[in-house]
Amino acid sequence: GRRGASDSESEFGDDALLKNQIEAISMALVGLGHLVLRETKLGTSRNARILQERDLLEELKNLRHWISNRMAPAGWNPSVLTTVALRCAHLREDEHQLPLPQLPFSTPPRSHQVSSASFGSVRVTGRGCT
Repeated sequence: GRRGASDSESEFGDDALLKNQIEAISMALVGLGHLVLRETKLGTSRNARILQERDLLEELKNLRHWISNRMAPAGWNPSVLTTVALRCAHLREDEHQLPLPQLPFSTPPRSHQVSSASFGSVRVTGRGCT
């Protein structure tokens, strides 16, 4: 009867929800992996990296809510997680590279110059930290 059809539709909905959640988890893991394993390069914007990490963390919180409650947080779109994760996985050079500061080839300002005499003698031993 009627109840069997309703159960079947409910199971289909559960399967679709579970599939979507697993896809979101896999996207999140790939994005997180790229953030964690990425080597820091000279000229990389620290602020851009921090913002990217915050964005992904926010999406991970939303994903956790979605899985725990079987309902997405109000106003959250799971496709944003995909966008953030892909951004982590595929860095765009223009987003994360800042031009290196151009240092003049003249002598440094006097306020930073310190004569070696002011330090006295320094004894260096072959011992490392213990």
